[in-house]
Amino acid sequence: MLFYGENHKDIKRINSGNPHIQTIGNLYNALYESWSKETAYRSCQADWNEGDRSYGQCAVTAMIVFDMFGGTIHRIRNNDGSTHYFNKIDGHYFDLTREQFDLHNIPVKYEPNETMDRKYCGRSGDTLSRYKKLMNNLNNYLDSLESSGNAIHEEIVVYEAPAKVEATASGETPNCPNCGKPMIKRSGKFGEFYGCSDFPKCRGTVNI
Repeated sequence: MLFYGENHKDIKRINSGNPHIQTIGNLYNALYESWSKETAYRSCQADWNEGDRSYGQCAVTAMIVFDMFGGTIHRIRNNDGSTHYFNKIDGHYFDLTREQFDLHNIPVKYEPNETMDRKYCGRSGDTLSRYKKLMNNLNNYLDSLESSGNAIHEEIVVYEAPAKVEATASGETPNCPNCGKPMIKRSGKFGEFYGCSDFPKCRGTVNI
């Protein structure tokens, strides 16, 4: 799964704009190239990496989806007390940052949820600043397509961030290279790996 709701990736935007973004699938592909450490939620920035690009990007992404495709913005609370934002368009939920959970095999339940006002989502100075940075990244990416004469690619080629530590040759379960806590074998988009047992507080991983 690239994003939750991809079965309806051909939904059209409600306003005119850059011709490279006509569908929500186009937007996802462009955002994937535009997410950065600086556009992630402040507390997520230290752990952000190229292999987990959607990490910490939910609120600013949901705002952009709303601005281009309408619908409503929704919020759920995760088990650790954190919040997660996503969209609903034409009766379908869309979560363009779902991959941050799928990579660690973490389930997400979209109901029950809260419907959030667009103004509320942007009232934080930090969130508004990150939204502007992401829009700037997005526009720069689209400008690069214009200058090169290319179109947004249909398939996402995901960069797999190198693990800081490899699993031991004996097959013993390693401790987290970040915090030292025991690790758990998980299955993600790139196959099996060891993830920190203290996830999401710690996002340490080790290749198998």
